[in-house]
Amino acid sequence: MMPNKEKLRERFLRDPLPRSLGGLAATLGRISSNARESTDPLNKDQRTLLSVQAKHWSDRALDFSGLLKS
Repeated sequence: MMPNKEKLRERFLRDPLPRSLGGLAATLGRISSNARESTDPLNKDQRTLLSVQAKHWSDRALDFSGLLKS
């Protein structure tokens, strides 16, 4: 499993910063969505808090990336 993690790390470090931040924003967006819709061991309040916080971080990462600026 370590070689896969290392490959991901290398790719993350090799990609331009805007692309890395965009990928991070997308991952955080998926976490937010999954937390809202999931039936995992967390209670509903914890899932809601996780969803809101992950969405906030996703929005900030996307903003920092500059990918949406015209």
